[in-house]
Amino acid sequence: MAGKARRAPGEGSIHRRSDGRWAGVISEQREGERVRRYVYGKTRAEVVTKLKAAPAVKAVAAGAITVKEYVEEWLAISLPLQVRASTVDNYGNVLRRHLLPTFGEGSLCEVGPTNLQKLYAEKRREGLSPRSVALLHSVVRRMLGDALREGHVSENVARKVRQPRVPRRHGRTLTPEQARLLLTAAHEHPLEGLVILGLCGGLRPGEAYALRWTDIYFDTSTVFVRHSLTALGKGRYEVGETKTAGSVRSVVLPESWCRRLAALPQSGEHVVSTSTGTRYDPNNGRRQFKALTKAAGVGEWHPHELRHSAASLLLSEGVPLKVVSEMLGHSSVAITGDVYAHVLPAARSAAATALEGLLAPMDALPQVPDPQGEGEDLAEADE
Repeated sequence: MAGKARRAPGEGSIHRRSDGRWAGVISEQREGERVRRYVYGKTRAEVVTKLKAAPAVKAVAAGAITVKEYVEEWLAISLPLQVRASTVDNYGNVLRRHLLPTFGEGSLCEVGPTNLQKLYAEKRREGLSPRSVALLHSVVRRMLGDALREGHVSENVARKVRQPRVPRRHGRTLTPEQARLLLTAAHEHPLEGLVILGLCGGLRPGEAYALRWTDIYFDTSTVFVRHSLTALGKGRYEVGETKTAGSVRSVVLPESWCRRLAALPQSGEHVVSTSTGTRYDPNNGRRQFKALTKAAGVGEWHPHELRHSAASLLLSEGVPLKVVSEMLGHSSVAITGDVYAHVLPAARSAAATALEGLLAPMDALPQVPDPQGEGEDLAEADE
């Protein structure tokens, strides 16, 4: 078999696009910065001709930028325009720990679906959880999507990789009795506001910590969720935007529990605050909350499980999924349905029972004979 013909200098930059056209990459220096531009053609030969005819420029491989270079550029410039600072830090940690050791010094364009799939498999063998591998895949796919839009790569190869399977995980839920015990134990505790807002309003811990007294309208028992406390790393936090645009919402609390909030000491601007009026540190809050739940006799719980319990209890009582989704501030009802799918069967049964009581007063309708019972009567008559 004859060997493959050697490519001419610069022809390594030529690739075929998904729409069938051919493309070549030209790199040149402008004011000290490298700039890429593209030429296109119906055939490979046409692109080669255009590259050779380009004046005073040099055709280079499309992958001249390394993975490490692009990751740092993406984290510093592009990603901060799209997500919160805490998310940038999280994505950076994921990429530097799991992607760069393997791909960092290689060309960005040399990252392919096969070696990505091998990386995910290797991470699983090393003991990384399926959820963590799925997060790595999600971050890589988002990064390569931006690289595609910026012209660094010709396609998002992560879209060709099989999504790591993540086993469905159901969070714990406080029972109604446990919830009442916890609310009772929280009375006059520094975290009483956190417990009420989580259990009775479905707020995230970060949203509860960021809530100000001016965000509560006591005459209508309404809480306006506008901010969230986010981690900046190294034990630092700041009050910023909510998790998503849909998380900005109003939540109506039960009147009795809103009155309990109104009775709390208003020593600072935040509802959940220390005795000196300063905002609560979430790390201290987690430790004290765990001690509070143990003292209440319900075991050890995490503050986020208050929100999960609120949603589960409401759905089990037949509250419509859309209403619960809006209270939680989910971006779509589908997310709520997916997270709380294990609760919905009970809610459906409750709905069927309610309809039977509403629509079928059996004493006013003719009784329908039981076919099985009727057969038994006939058999007895024959005897």
